[in-house]
Amino acid sequence: MYSDAWDCSVECEDILRGLIRCVTDRPVIAPFSPSKPTTLITNASDVGIGAVLEQEDCPVICISRLLNAAEKGYSQTQKEASALFWAVRRLHKYLFGLPFTIITDHQALQFLFNPNKSITKSTAAMLQRWSIALAAYNYDIQHRPGKTIPQADFLSHYSRFSEAEQCHFITPAPTVSRKSLHKSTKQYY
Repeated sequence: MYSDAWDCSVECEDILRGLIRCVTDRPVIAPFSPSKPTTLITNASDVGIGAVLEQEDCPVICISRLLNAAEKGYSQTQKEASALFWAVRRLHKYLFGLPFTIITDHQALQFLFNPNKSITKSTAAMLQRWSIALAAYNYDIQHRPGKTIPQADFLSHYSRFSEAEQCHFITPAPTVSRKSLHKSTKQYY
């Protein structure tokens, strides 16, 4: 042993083993699989928009960006619709051709973007165009209270990027096996 070796108590070892188990058992962000049910959760705030693509309640991709000056003048319904449309367009390669569920905390979007109903003539032209573009996708849309979708809410409030090309685009890191993690951390205990 080295003279400056760290003495690890049983409690410290238990905590470390628990931490290793948490890190290796279930990934924080999972790789995308076309065969799994897919959910897109979207949200808009006064400053930004955010979305989370999930499969089996595990995030696959998280994206967000700030609203530009024109978008900041939108009504809340238009901001929420913008978030939904932007997320679907941004994640096109994951969503096109597959059935998926859109979850939003803005109840009006259930009626505006319902794939089984036509949009009314009195709806703003921008929303009509978005509704027509979304008709190419196989989705259903559900409302959930904002408290139940904190991940998208966080992304919409705390985005730091203004351009879509600079948006937060978080994808899974390579999978870490228990064996490789144990091997690389063995020197510490």
